[in-house]
Amino acid sequence: MIRIGVESKVKEIDLEQLRKIVAAINKQLALHFAPYWAIEAQATIFSSTTLIPSGYFPVTIEYDIGEDLGGFHGVDDDGIPFGKVRYSSKVSYVLSHEILEMVHNPYLKKFRKTTGFKENEDDPLYVEEVADATDGKGYLIDGIEVSNFITPDWF
Repeated sequence: MIRIGVESKVKEIDLEQLRKIVAAINKQLALHFAPYWAIEAQATIFSSTTLIPSGYFPVTIEYDIGEDLGGFHGVDDDGIPFGKVRYSSKVSYVLSHEILEMVHNPYLKKFRKTTGFKENEDDPLYVEEVADATDGKGYLIDGIEVSNFITPDWF
């Protein structure tokens, strides 16, 4: 079981709203994602990243994530996967996107070989990301927008 620790560092998201977002993402992980990818995962809310237990992968919602992106995930210097999401009106969608990708490829070690992409001839490998191909396309779970994702058949 992959465990994700979610913390909001923005005042615009109250605890009740964050609970609804994380509940929708957990439903997505259990009912939609796991049947295709056979990976069990669950997100839990924490009031501070310092309270996230060892073994959890932290994901924070912040005003400034240090990148000109809606969100990203990576692996820190200690080898622990983490994610950051920039606060916006699409926060539930981006949080879902990053969590799905972290669950599928937490250590960024799954790669695919490109075929037919001329611009990638010098570097034929790319990181396997399950939400990038559907970027911008989401769906609702209990009124909360979550990110769509690809299934193994896509490859």
